[in-house]
Amino acid sequence: MTDEQRTKRKTSGLVWAWVPVVVFVVQGAVLAITMTLASGTGLEAVEPDYYAQSLDWDQRAELVRNAERLGWDLDIAVGQPEGPSEHRAITATLRDTTDEPIDDASIELEMFPHAAAGERDRISLSTFNSGYMAEAAFHRTGLWEFRATITRGDDKALITTTVEIDE
Repeated sequence: MTDEQRTKRKTSGLVWAWVPVVVFVVQGAVLAITMTLASGTGLEAVEPDYYAQSLDWDQRAELVRNAERLGWDLDIAVGQPEGPSEHRAITATLRDTTDEPIDDASIELEMFPHAAAGERDRISLSTFNSGYMAEAAFHRTGLWEFRATITRGDDKALITTTVEIDE
């Protein structure tokens, strides 16, 4: 074997010795990027305080059954933004089994975009004509979930609906 062949053989062994090191460095970089993106976006779609909600599941289910038993139906509409503001009008109509509007109830809304379940707002709707109205900021378009807790006299119910918010 000549000196040139020995030198070539030694350097080819060094190249293969670095291959596992490069693979581990690339794997570590991908892991670090993935963890940063997964933990730092603020767009977690996890129900806040889900453990306490699971303990109160029977109570929530009873409120949903109350809405069905009473025959209440809630229609929610979100208007277009006024000017450069993100504020939009929310109108709601609560109806009974005879499709007559109910205008003497108290409605509390919890609303959030599906894309960022942690960004929740709570508002109270005011009576307006034969329905209810409020104004709120909508900083995202897309699907929004509205959870309405409705109280009328001794009756209390929970109605959940999804509305698509356009630009």
